[in-house]
Amino acid sequence: MIHIFYTPIRDGQASRTAHDLAGTAYRRLTGELPPQILKYPGGKPYFSNGSWHLSISHTRQMALCALADQPVGLDAEQPRPVPEKLRERCLAEPELAVCRAAADPDAAFLRFWTLKEAYAKYDGCGIVGFPNRWCFALEGSLARLQGRELWFQTLTVENLTVSVCSAGPQSVQLYPVHERK
Repeated sequence: MIHIFYTPIRDGQASRTAHDLAGTAYRRLTGELPPQILKYPGGKPYFSNGSWHLSISHTRQMALCALADQPVGLDAEQPRPVPEKLRERCLAEPELAVCRAAADPDAAFLRFWTLKEAYAKYDGCGIVGFPNRWCFALEGSLARLQGRELWFQTLTVENLTVSVCSAGPQSVQLYPVHERK
């Protein structure tokens, strides 16, 4: 199961809120004090000990973290206009065609973008340059990445587009967190 916790950004400190949220999530799932959050050389966060895998994302309005018993990638974006030139630089041709045919091309782009970011966070490679070399095919709320046997799902949390990636199919559980530190 992938556990996704989310909370509003407090005091404009997105990164701090997201890291605090990861600690809260760990405590709620395990009943234990959270271990230190460290980063691999590519920037992927992980707990210094324990068996939980972690991925963090934030927008200007919301912090999110995913915890799972296997590697996980998570990304979120809030609605916004996306210039056509950016779509052309970031999307593979089949994805670009889907965006151009969509009733809401901006929302379609943000879905592809969150899928690409979720994959990059899962893999730990990050996005370098423009990720138009990765091509996703959409299947309802699920997606496939050409050439990879991974599991992807996109969902809506509040007004955000949120995508997750893991090695295989997972149930997703959402947890709103409204506590303030």
